[in-house]
Amino acid sequence: MIELPHTMEAYVALGGVIAQIIGVFGMFSVIWMVQFIVYPSFLEIDETRWREFHRRHCRRMGFIVGPLMCCELFGAIAVLVMMSDDGFSIALLITSLLTWLVTAVIFVPIHRKLGRVYRVSLVRSLIKQNWVRTILWSLAAILWLARVIVVIL
Repeated sequence: MIELPHTMEAYVALGGVIAQIIGVFGMFSVIWMVQFIVYPSFLEIDETRWREFHRRHCRRMGFIVGPLMCCELFGAIAVLVMMSDDGFSIALLITSLLTWLVTAVIFVPIHRKLGRVYRVSLVRSLIKQNWVRTILWSLAAILWLARVIVVIL
């Protein structure tokens, strides 16, 4: 078993690691479901029910992805500041920042438009462009798995 020093910094670092792992693997799971199940199902929703459906979808997804994305970002910052500024920690922070940026710049505006009016072209754009986030969260999960393998070996 790994022995950690009993200092505030050690507890913050450990909390950062745990938060980041929860955030990364939580979002890895969510984003693959969104890519293959949730966003494609948008094409099946009756337009007369769309606005209410989309409003509920965004609110409910926010309760799930908001905390996970915050865990990932704050965990990445804590790990970088408190533990290590190696390439692994820097790469994880960059992937986290990129997912936040892509979400804010691309996906929030698309969802706002979809909240006003249903358009198949917007849904198809959402599905196509979501591959960027799917790849980023998959990369973060692979980085964590690689880190665990390196530590074990």
